[in-house]
Amino acid sequence: MNKRGRKRVNPRYFDTPEEEATLKYLNCMDDVERNSIYEEFLKNPLYKMTEAIINRYKLHSKELQIEELINDTLGFLHTKVERYDPEKGRAYSYFGTIIVRKLRNRQKKESQTIVRQESYEAVAAHLEENEKYSYTIDSEDNSVSEFFIEFVAILEELFVLNVKEKFLKKNEESVGVAILEVMKNWEQFFQNGGKKYEKNHILECLRNMTGLSTKEIRDNLKRFKLLYYQKKEERLKKIHDCDDSPLKTNGQNSNKKRI
Repeated sequence: MNKRGRKRVNPRYFDTPEEEATLKYLNCMDDVERNSIYEEFLKNPLYKMTEAIINRYKLHSKELQIEELINDTLGFLHTKVERYDPEKGRAYSYFGTIIVRKLRNRQKKESQTIVRQESYEAVAAHLEENEKYSYTIDSEDNSVSEFFIEFVAILEELFVLNVKEKFLKKNEESVGVAILEVMKNWEQFFQNGGKKYEKNHILECLRNMTGLSTKEIRDNLKRFKLLYYQKKEERLKKIHDCDDSPLKTNGQNSNKKRI
């Protein structure tokens, strides 16, 4: 009597041969032979297993493409292979459990990151639009425009040095180059030729030029902010050290306003 049910079209991607290969892999002490066992018997089955689990349980990543996600998961699985105990069950079940947990944890972390990111963006937008956090500058004070010109030269020198020494990270360099462009055209970022910075316009330009989020821009801005305040402090010290400096004699009556 024939058995009922559909005949399996394709063999299982992880069955008896793969179970045996897993034991050989674990018991082998030679690294070259181990790698050969993995490449011949385990690499493709584990790849297919991971791909199937991602699709079956909808464990896709918002940050990684499917192939990147699979390779990242398999890289993690390699760190857990040695813990497999054949007396507790099949390798198929053990590997599947590790893969599912890894993917779910990644998805959970990504969701938490997105929530934090959305919250951060909302707060940042509020600060940009809130009048209390604005900055107004006296239009008669030429020291700002002069300092911006000086700082542009400082940044250009920094990027020339970075070509040789590579001390800036990729995103830091992208943000720095964008800041350089903004500072070269700083007068365009005042409201209708007035005295107040359009900070939301600046951030929009930085986002467009770098392709980064507001949080990523702020995170990679720290080095340049530190350099900016350092050079600004040095400049102000030089100005105040001059006896005939109008900033020194009239500094207390300055019309600069910070809120």
